[in-house]
This record gives sequence, C-alpha cells and structure tokens, in this order.
Amino acid sequence: MDWKRTAGSLISFLLIAVLVFAYPVCADENTDIADALTDTVDNNAPEDNSESGAVSQDPDPSDNTDEEDVPKEDIPSKPYGQIVSANVDTAAGTASFDIEVHAASGISSVAVPTWSYPDQRDIVWYEAQAGDDGLYHLSFNIASHNYHWATYYSHVYARGNDGSMTYIDGVSTYFSVPVNTPEVIVEDMTFTLSMPNADYPGLSELKAAIWSETGGQDDLFWITLPYSSEQDKYTASFPASKLKHGGIIDIHIYAFNKGGGSAYAGGVSARLDTAVSGIVEISDLDQNTGKFTADISFNEGSGPVSDVKFAVWCSSDQNDLKWYTASMQSDGSYSVSASLSGHKNHQGKYNVHVYAVSAVTGENMFAGGASKELYFTENVTLEEGSDGTRILAVSGYGAGFSGLKAAAWSLEGGQDDLHWINMTKNPDG
Repeated sequence: MDWKRTAGSLISFLLIAVLVFAYPVCADENTDIADALTDTVDNNAPEDNSESGAVSQDPDPSDNTDEEDVPKEDIPSKPYGQIVSANVDTAAGTASFDIEVHAASGISSVAVPTWSYPDQRDIVWYEAQAGDDGLYHLSFNIASHNYHWATYYSHVYARGNDGSMTYIDGVSTYFSVPVNTPEVIVEDMTFTLSMPNADYPGLSELKAAIWSETGGQDDLFWITLPYSSEQDKYTASFPASKLKHGGIIDIHIYAFNKGGGSAYAGGVSARLDTAVSGIVEISDLDQNTGKFTADISFNEGSGPVSDVKFAVWCSSDQNDLKWYTASMQSDGSYSVSASLSGHKNHQGKYNVHVYAVSAVTGENMFAGGASKELYFTENVTLEEGSDGTRILAVSGYGAGFSGLKAAAWSLEGGQDDLHWINMTKNPDG
C-alpha cells in the first residue's frame, strides 16, 4: 500500500468534515424570533429619585452601545422613539403617556409594562393605542395596582411587523398622599379635628392617632374622621376626658386606601390645660341659724373637674376640721353649707380650702382658699319689771345651742351671792 497516498486522502476527508460542521445551519423558516425576544424583556425598575407627582425618564436598560458606534444605515431597521409627554393626576390616581414610535418595517403593537413594587408583584402589561396624530396613547389607573401609593415604573416596548421586540423608553410617575396640616380647635374641653384637601386616590377612610406627650403614649387612642358633605372636609370631635394627661397633645392623621395600604397625611399639636384654680368666697354668719356658705368659681381656662371638696376648720390645730362635698350650681360654681355647730360651736377665724379632682388626669389639686371671722353678735338687755323683778333678754345665739344660762351676782360681797338662771327661748329667737 502506498502510505503517502492513503495519508493524503485522510487529510482531505478531515478538511472536508471540518468545513461542513463549521458552516452554520440555517434557521427554520417557521421559527418565531419575536417570541424569543419577548422572553428577554427587561423589567428592572430604575432608582426612585422622584418627588410627588413627578415624572422622570428612564434610560434604555439594554443600550450599552455609543451612538457613534451604530451605523446610521442600521437605525431605521429596528423600532425607535420616545415618550413625548407624561401627565399625572394625583387626585384621580391616573397617568397618561403620549408615545412616538417608528420602524422601517412598521409597528405591530406597543406594550407598556407598569409596576410599583420592587419585586414587580403588581406588574400589568398595558397596550398603547395608536392615535390619529401619529402617536400612541396610554392611560392607567392605580386602581389596577390595588391603589398602592408609591412610585410607578413604566417601560415602553415596540413590536415591529417583522416580529422584533425593542425597548423604546421608560418613565417614573409618583402617586403619594400629600402631607397637610390638620385643623384643631379646643373649646369647653372638647377637641374638634378636621382635615381639608384630603383628595387622595382610592381613599377609604381617615383616622387620627391621639396621645399626650406626658406618659409616653400611655393614653394613645384612635378615632375615625367621617366626611362631612356640609363642611366639605373630614371632621370629628372627642372629649378631653379620653386623655390621661394635660399639656401638649399630639395628633397624627393617617389615610387608608381601598387596597388596605396606609400613609401619613399630616399632624398637629394642641395644648390642654388641666390645672384648676378659682375664687373662694365665704358668706356672713346667719345669726339665727348659725350657718354659713362657701363657694368657688373656677377661673376661665381651668380644666374640667370630676369632684370638688371643701376643707373647713376654725381651731388652729384643726381639731374641728371637716370635709364637705360640693355641689355644682346653675352658674357653674360649686358650693357647700356649714354651721358653727358642726365645728364645736367655735367662733373666730374660719378657714376654707378647696380641692378639685381633674377629670382629665385624676389628680387631686388645690384650687383655692379663703378665711373669714365668724361670730355671733350678742345683744343683752336688762329691764325692770312692774313687780320689781328684773327681765334679762339675750339675742344673737342661733341653732347649735341646747340652752342659755345667766350668772347673776351683786357688785358687793365678791360674788358671794352668785347664782345661775336658766333662760327660756322665746318664739322670736
């Protein structure tokens, strides 16, 4: 065998085999390239640097080629364009886009995937509609995204008549709850709270979290602000008694949407004065009954009270001290009635201190005091009787005495004739 001829034939065979396997196999005519491109759509959200109601353009996520590196004759061969305008209606919860798209082969459809969560759980693929103005138009409502108040990302993809799928442009839109300052009025220990301009998309209800700064939110509670069509705002009232402390009261408003989400909508602080003080007055002593009254008129701005007590005494060591529970009068003052007989029939300087329990904090606070000299005004007369007797008359001692006795003696003899006379009370007192 001629080994040289055999080796030459083998080399020729190997060369032919290499050429055959290195030559690319043509794609089947029925292969849909557009379907493959669809699976590669980039849904990555751009970084959120937008403000409320703002619109920002997104860069092409797949364009890593400098414009000068692209041959000009290749540009018309694939779809290209831009978002011409984007408008946001925050109150309505809608955004609309005008899109310009061109392609040498024509446009089959324009898709606009839109989402708000980083994991794209709420992504919706919208199809823009061609308009008579040569632009494509799209409008979406956040209701289709469970009313999520957040930044929304929209990417525009164009499918050409040749089946190609191309990223065109991107935009970010922001739907949020504008932060406003609630209105609060404190009058007669009642808070009236209202929230104007609460035109939030998909709003379900407004709630207020309320607490006093004293006590570390130990008295925090929530109220709902219903809408008043008459006042055209959300409003509600609550009594100061729902709080445990006075001082600075904080109120925060939260908006809740139909999708179950919530957002801070605004806050305000108000002051609740719980200190109590007033003017205490003591009446003159009733000479017939031995009674007197004491009352207190609370100053304007004093906090609400749930209980008012009067401490009354005359003796310097307070051995005749007595407490009285006051009753509220028609004019708003509080009053008690006392008598000398209730204080060991002491006469002299009577002292009255008033203590009131705050209806807000439950604290027993000194509210005011007064003092007054209280004495019976005695009137003693001695008259000659027709039969040579003497008639002794004494007035000025009222109730609280079981009887009166008179000690009588002559000026001579050093009271050696002193004797006691029991006196009888006449109907005139």
